[in-house]
Amino acid sequence: MVRTKLNHISVRIKIMLIIIFVSMLSLSLAFVFMFAYDFISFRKMTIQEITNLAELVGAHNIAAIEFFNDANYYNGQKTAQDDLSRMISVDKRVQAAYIFTTNQKIFAGVNSPS
Repeated sequence: MVRTKLNHISVRIKIMLIIIFVSMLSLSLAFVFMFAYDFISFRKMTIQEITNLAELVGAHNIAAIEFFNDANYYNGQKTAQDDLSRMISVDKRVQAAYIFTTNQKIFAGVNSPS
């Protein structure tokens, strides 16, 4: 039945339909691959930005973490808390930030106000 319908269509129209089909298929595939590439690269970029921000805060607070003791614990903790608060206010994607001591206890932590 399909064969009889195609027999009545001219060769020119058949070639045009093939070209249209191949063009639509290639454009659809290009769109899918571009969307996937953008999604993956955006995700990698976001992870890299947050990692850089965490490394910056960690490097800035390393002295407070390394040298705290009972006498100056509050001062180091307050400084770290202030740095974390500034970090959260700069980047709205960060909802919470914590700095841990070497024995896995929370040294300083801040949650997003919103």
